[in-house]
Amino acid sequence: MIPLLVAPMGASAVLLFGVPASPLAQPWSIIGGNLVSAAVGVACGTWIADPVQAGALAVALAICAMFALRCVHPPSGAVALTAVLGGPAIHAMGYHFILEPIAVQSFALLTAAIVFHLVTGHRYPHVAVQ
Repeated sequence: MIPLLVAPMGASAVLLFGVPASPLAQPWSIIGGNLVSAAVGVACGTWIADPVQAGALAVALAICAMFALRCVHPPSGAVALTAVLGGPAIHAMGYHFILEPIAVQSFALLTAAIVFHLVTGHRYPHVAVQ
């Protein structure tokens, strides 16, 4: 059974709705951060037998990848960890975990945030002023 919602999305919602001006809450941060972290987490969980080592490496590599891709989103560290420690249902999904539920939930959450901020008259996403 595919999880209908993974826990890190709750933390993403706090950023998207609570502090939408934060660079950590911008569209590329949530989409890029969650997808790259899910990919790293699945890879580590697949290739490393010890879940403690796999989880630690998944989070560390996800952070490095997010910085390299300029899509830092703190809840994405938990996405990487979920891919490793999420249990048999998550492990059975393999790389499909990246698309469903992570991509689907990330895009749904981002869409909800855009609509919410539009309806409430707030500007989102924020464009960096140079």
